[in-house]
Amino acid sequence: MDKIKVIIDTDIGDDIDDTLAISLALSMPDLIEVIGITTVFNDTRLRAKNVYNLLSAYGKTDIPVIAGYGKTEGGFQTPDPFLKEEIPYAFECDFTPNYCEEAAVDFIIDACRKYGKNLVVIPLGPFTNISKVIKKAPDALNGILKVVIMGGAFYKQYADWNVFCDPDSAKVVFDNLTNLFALGADVTHKLPVDDKYLDALFNYNGANEGVKLVAKTVKAWQTGGKKQWGGTPKVTLHDPLAVYSAVDESFIKSEKVLIDVVTKGVFKGFTVNLNAYSKLHLNDEFNKNDFNLVKVAKDVDSDAFIKRFFDILLNN
Repeated sequence: MDKIKVIIDTDIGDDIDDTLAISLALSMPDLIEVIGITTVFNDTRLRAKNVYNLLSAYGKTDIPVIAGYGKTEGGFQTPDPFLKEEIPYAFECDFTPNYCEEAAVDFIIDACRKYGKNLVVIPLGPFTNISKVIKKAPDALNGILKVVIMGGAFYKQYADWNVFCDPDSAKVVFDNLTNLFALGADVTHKLPVDDKYLDALFNYNGANEGVKLVAKTVKAWQTGGKKQWGGTPKVTLHDPLAVYSAVDESFIKSEKVLIDVVTKGVFKGFTVNLNAYSKLHLNDEFNKNDFNLVKVAKDVDSDAFIKRFFDILLNN
């Protein structure tokens, strides 16, 4: 298989899965070349520093890190990443992120035009940056191999976090991309990590400083999560599945369905699977041409993927 170039768009610093996803990408150098990482949502410059330190631990500081848009279209905000309090070393470095948020948008557009079908863009957070790319250069992302997102919920209907934070941007993404592959949270929640895998990570004694930093970060995230939520949070491989799907979709069952993103009201943030609405044929207001046909994950081989993830992470 030819090496695929990827751009990761991340809200690293909240849930631990962004850190694990980036680490997975860096651990697959024979299949994936990470050509850049952009950050999104709230304090994106702080997130960029977090990314830089992870890259530094892996010896990959040559990979560009660009701080993107922190403010969503609807203005929704949350506090700074709580990892700032738990592991301040992750945000202290000599790296100075860019001040112009549009730089992230331009970076993605330029890469789309340069690499075409050899590029995969992987948004792992709210879709503010990606929406702005579509608005600025409508054909750019449709000209690449695919856009693999972690977001939405299609078979158990609820408002997934990445969509809920900026539903207006999510709607732009779902309505306009012809090469979108969406991994919904209802599927990725099937990837909780057993303690035996975490023990293997925490007891890692190899030479890879990146893996060591990941282990420390997972522990810090669990500590912070226990303080914030009252119980130790479960490590779940939401975002790593998206990264791996850039090169291998064999662990996933998928299908194409019509999707509508709800941007207002009590169901704001829902990604409605219209194929599951059995009364459409009786609805005179329904026109399938008003909605985009999107490839979505329907199921995942959980045990096999979790094993593959840790085999890759701990053996590089």
